[in-house]
Amino acid sequence: MWNMLFLSERKISVNSSYIFDTQISADDYDAFVTSQKNCNVLQSACWAEVKDSWDSFRACVRDTQGNIVAAGLILIRPIKCGFTMWYLPHGPILDYSDHAVLVFFLDSLKKLAQKSSCIFIKIDPPVPLRAAKIEELTSGYSADSLEIRDVFQESGFRHLGFTEKMSDTLQPRFTTATLRPPEGESILQHVPKRTRRFVKDAVNRYVEVRRANIEALDDFMFLIAQTEEAKSIYLRPREYFEKIFDVYGNDVLLYIAYLNVPSAIKKYRNRISETEKKLSELDENANQKRREYEQQIKSHQQQIDFLEKEYSANPQDVIPLAGCLSVLYGTGLEMLYAGMNRHFSKITAQDLVYIQSMTEAFDRGAQYCSIGGVSNTLDDGLMKFKSHFNPIVIEKLGEFDFPIRKLMYRVVKFFIDHRE
Repeated sequence: MWNMLFLSERKISVNSSYIFDTQISADDYDAFVTSQKNCNVLQSACWAEVKDSWDSFRACVRDTQGNIVAAGLILIRPIKCGFTMWYLPHGPILDYSDHAVLVFFLDSLKKLAQKSSCIFIKIDPPVPLRAAKIEELTSGYSADSLEIRDVFQESGFRHLGFTEKMSDTLQPRFTTATLRPPEGESILQHVPKRTRRFVKDAVNRYVEVRRANIEALDDFMFLIAQTEEAKSIYLRPREYFEKIFDVYGNDVLLYIAYLNVPSAIKKYRNRISETEKKLSELDENANQKRREYEQQIKSHQQQIDFLEKEYSANPQDVIPLAGCLSVLYGTGLEMLYAGMNRHFSKITAQDLVYIQSMTEAFDRGAQYCSIGGVSNTLDDGLMKFKSHFNPIVIEKLGEFDFPIRKLMYRVVKFFIDHRE
């Protein structure tokens, strides 16, 4: 593990205006971060406990009155032979219009890293280049954000560019977020008609969404495994999600959609009986209504056939269909992981899960729900699904690297760029 002894001094860097402090308490740190408009859970003090396979420390900048004006969680990733990478995901947190504070934070961090075994610092600042609904997104970039890029570069950081693929950066450069609806209005009133239709369809197909806790983690892990298998990706092991529950407690929102298969089959049969009765009572000239009832019976029978086939293959009464695990922090909800039962993918349970998660978040004061990254082309399946929730699309400035050991950095960068 990385040697933290040289952080024992409280004041690491001082000038006439600011102090760089690496001994800030978790409470003071979170109080500042959550007061900022660009706060996010990856810069929360507790995130270090989730990422406990990495070392970490918190740092802040104080003014001459002792007020915190910038803060950051620095994650320290082991590389090889005792060397490390320092990483600030979505950080540091500060008012980026104050370039003097930003420069002091960056310069102080560089001086500190140079005393350690760090090969390079990687920073992913929470600075948007542009943000709007996808249909309103223009090609122009914010001049203020481009100035911030210049500040990083003048401080010796290398901008890795406006990358094109999600895999080019550790965190997606394009993200999406659903904003809080106006007071007194629900999120359902502010999503497209098709989303309301999907939600209604899930309810009509007897989907039940539950606010779950850690006891339901087996069901969520089943959904994660289904997603991994369907998309040929690897997400996280069970222990990772247990840590999230342990450190964030009631601020973890886990919603899971279930289907009671035998109960649903019974209800569909009852609906067929009711519709057949209505059909038998029709006037012989009511042809349009007759066709409508006949189509309903056919649809219900198709649902029965599908559920009986699935139940025969897997005789489990209550089946998890979809789930989403989120964390409420500061002014936002970060929807971190989601999974779906691929055998029941035609049931639009995921939309209902997302709506329920957002509803609780907004009821608890969240100003936005971050629904995660999308492809930089804005035309992939992720963007298609996330457009169900009327999001804004945010293109971020991207990553910056500061090499400490330049030759070693080039070697590490080569392997990172050529990883599969």
